[in-house]
Amino acid sequence: YAQTIQAARNAGWSYRTTVVWNENNISRSIARGSVDSASAPHIIAPVEMIAILHKGGWKRDSAPSDILHDEWLAWTNGLWTFKGEGRPFLDHPAAFPLELPTRLIKLLSFSGDFVCDPFCGSGTTLLAALSTGRIPVGFDIAPVYVSASKYRVSNLPKALS
Repeated sequence: YAQTIQAARNAGWSYRTTVVWNENNISRSIARGSVDSASAPHIIAPVEMIAILHKGGWKRDSAPSDILHDEWLAWTNGLWTFKGEGRPFLDHPAAFPLELPTRLIKLLSFSGDFVCDPFCGSGTTLLAALSTGRIPVGFDIAPVYVSASKYRVSNLPKALS
């Protein structure tokens, strides 16, 4: 995570803060290094780190916001606790629940803004953007995931259920 933040800063991004998503899932990795020994432990945590980065100034011009007061209070707390994705679309290896991009999109953008996902995978962020009144733009290197994202976006009501 620290190397990622430094690479982003070297590329001209400014670091704002971190959200820690406590998804309470360590099933992805059981390799913890030397068993019952201090010789080479590998420490794992049931959380994901979400860097909030920006270019230019942080404050944007005001626009009508669709975030509710209770959401704003809860989501400006940098520790979010909710379950990870239990049923990944097409068994995507890096799936996350719709709740995650929905929170980030509503907290960090206004209705009508563009939301770009350069690694759109199965399209969860694109669905969140559409369902919150943003304009989704997505890319992926894998044609199967581009097709999956197109399918899910074109079937939005069904995909959200």
